[in-house]
Amino acid sequence: MLEEKTYTIKGMTCHHCVHSVSEALQKVTGVKDVEVSLDTSEAIIEIDPQTFDSAEAAQIVADAGYEMIL
Repeated sequence: MLEEKTYTIKGMTCHHCVHSVSEALQKVTGVKDVEVSLDTSEAIIEIDPQTFDSAEAAQIVADAGYEMIL
């Protein structure tokens, strides 16, 4: 059963940032869908809780140059 999680993303300033964060999160194991908002500085992620690791997601977002608040 899929779950929806919302995380604050710091460091986004433009639509290119939104695209970069979206691409990064789509690479994370267990992520099924991603919606990133510049207006709210949030990522809404549909995940498989059996395989999703929030620490892995935060590291991949950090590698892209942003901070995901857990």
